[in-house]
Amino acid sequence: MRAYDTDLSQLLEHLAARHACKQSELTLAHFDVDGVRGAVMFSSNAHQAFRVVKGELLAVIARTFNDWILEYCAHAPDRLKVVTIADVDDIDDGIAEMERTVTRGAASVMLPILPLPGRR
Repeated sequence: MRAYDTDLSQLLEHLAARHACKQSELTLAHFDVDGVRGAVMFSSNAHQAFRVVKGELLAVIARTFNDWILEYCAHAPDRLKVVTIADVDDIDDGIAEMERTVTRGAASVMLPILPLPGRR
């Protein structure tokens, strides 16, 4: 992995973690008002990267999203269930990311179902 990929990932992780606690508390407060017990939290857009990006950048995007969503939901794991994403272009790296996120509390992992053109 290139140094700037790691630095970018660490920067994004740091920025996301700073806001995750307050944001998840706000989400839970709204849930309480609406009578919602919990939710399954998954990517609505981050998984779109699978359609246009590949290689190390895709792995960094997946790890960064996963770190953010895991931190966001860590404050109420009984109410916020996490679905992470994994790049499986490199099977060993994909398995390692799945194991890493499950160890940190992910309930499930979303995998791409359609490879980029020319990668079938």
